[in-house]
Amino acid sequence: MAAPRFNLITDLELPLRALSEAISTLMASLHELSKVNKGVVVDDSIKALSRALTSAHRSTPLTFQHAGKSYWRKPHADTGQHSRAEIVQTKLAKLKRASSPSDPLCFKCGDRGHLAAQCYNATLCFLCNCHGH
Repeated sequence: MAAPRFNLITDLELPLRALSEAISTLMASLHELSKVNKGVVVDDSIKALSRALTSAHRSTPLTFQHAGKSYWRKPHADTGQHSRAEIVQTKLAKLKRASSPSDPLCFKCGDRGHLAAQCYNATLCFLCNCHGH
C-alpha cells in the first residue's frame, strides 16, 4: 500500500489563512479592550483624586510650628548694598531737591541752566557718574 502524498503548501494554506485571520481578529479585539481598560483606569484615577481632594479640604486653617526665613525680601537687604533702582531713585531725588525754576538742573546730563527736554549733551549714568551710556 502506497503512502498518501502530502503537498505541504497546498494542504496547510487554508488552515494557515484561517489561523492568520483569527489572530488578526483577536489582536483587534485586544486593542479595543486595552482602550476600554485604559479609559476605566483613567476614570478610576480621576475619581480617586477627586475623593482625595475633597477629603483633604479642611474647614480649619493649618497652623505651623515656626515661621522660617522670608524668601521674599529685597535683594542686598542684609549686605548694606543698594539695588540699581534705589541708586537711581536717590540720585533723581537729589537732583529734584537741587533744581529750582530760576536755576534748573538737567536730569539727563546733570548740568545746570537747562532742562532735559532741551539737552543735547551725552546722557549721565546715575550708577557710575560717567557720560555716554
